[in-house]
Parts: sequence; structure tokens; C-alpha cells
Amino acid sequence: MPPSSHPSIAEMQKDVRSLLPSLSWSQANVLGEMVFAMLMVDGCGITRMCSYLSELLGQATTTLRQKYREMYYEKEAKVGVKKGRCKRRELVVEELFADLLRGVLKDWQGAKTLVLALDASTLSDRLTVLSISVVYRGCGMRVAWTILPASVEGAWRPHWERMLTLLAQAVPSEWQVLVMADRGLYAAWLFSAIQAQGWHPFLRGAPHHAVRHLPRSGIELGGGSRVIQPT
Repeated sequence: MPPSSHPSIAEMQKDVRSLLPSLSWSQANVLGEMVFAMLMVDGCGITRMCSYLSELLGQATTTLRQKYREMYYEKEAKVGVKKGRCKRRELVVEELFADLLRGVLKDWQGAKTLVLALDASTLSDRLTVLSISVVYRGCGMRVAWTILPASVEGAWRPHWERMLTLLAQAVPSEWQVLVMADRGLYAAWLFSAIQAQGWHPFLRGAPHHAVRHLPRSGIELGGGSRVIQPT
């Protein structure tokens, strides 16, 4: 897909290509178009997005809808692939995690201290979402995630270790990284996995067990009767 002829959309596509260099040219242009529509309609409903862009660009809503839906289709499900008419690339979300974090750090102001928060949440009894977010000014900006069926048993360990390793590619060595998690996620292997990246774990264990002070940082978190200091 070539860049849009609409100047504002073309500028957004350029920003997406810069932020997410792991995307192909076509993927970045489609995503840039989608992001522009989301901002304009103040939402992410595909019907609203297609209706807005259809009027703006003079394209059929069905054409736009199919283009955006194929953005997250498996490669084999994309138009033209089954009949061998063209080669299509599948969007692998995990390949973008490091790019997302680099984008956050690119224009970072202040001390080179990064706080990451690990979280596990559920959507009813359908899905479990494991996520890692950058904590900044009271907000969490999600930069890595894994979505699992809630009803399927399985260890979370490989998912956390994989996401931590992927994000570590984006963090310069001179940065100090603090990784926080509530006591529901505490495990000795997670503590070690965080340290293996050269980062500092702030994991809440049993009630009243918390990290109080981290050498060099001057940061104090929480209270409690027991102090666990990362080495």
C-alpha cells in the first residue's frame, strides 16, 4: 500500500514507520491510516473509522473494512494467498515490543530511570492478559503483552521471561530499570529473570513484604516490616 494522498494521513504514516521500523512499508501505512481515523473519531470501532475515512477519501466502506481486518489476519487467511496470486506478510505483534519501548524512551526527559509494572488481569472467564507497562506520571503505557485463554491451564513463566527478554533489547545499558509486581505474581524465578536483564525487582511477596529502598536510586516504595533489597 502506498502512502496516502491526504497530507495529514501521510504524516501519520511517516510517524508510524519511524516509531515501528519492524513493520513492512504496507503494514505501517495501513496502521498509520487506522491511527489517524481513531484520533479523528475518538474511538477504535471499525465501523466508525471506515465511515469517517470513506467520506474523507472517497473509498467504499467495505473496501476499507476488509483492508483493516486483514491487518491482523494470519498470512494464510489474507486475500490472494490461498490462490497463490501474491505473497503477504503476517503481523507478529511481539516483534514490535522493543520498537514500542524505544519510542517511549526516545524523547525521555529527566533521570534515566525506567519503571516497568507487571500485571495479570482477566476478561470475565474468557481471557487472561499478561502485560508489562511503562509507569510514567501516574499512567501505565503498555509495551508488551500476551493474551491467553483463561480456561486453559499452563505456566506463565515462559511468557514473562520472553517479554522481559524482548524489552531488554530496547533499554540502553546506562539506564536504571525498576520492575514492579504485586504479590500475586511473586516467584523466585521471576525475581531471577528480572535480575538476569541487569534490572532491579520490586516484587511484593507475602503481606507487608516490600522493597523499601534501592541503593543509588534514592527511591522509596511502600512500607512493611521486611525489606528485600535487590543485588
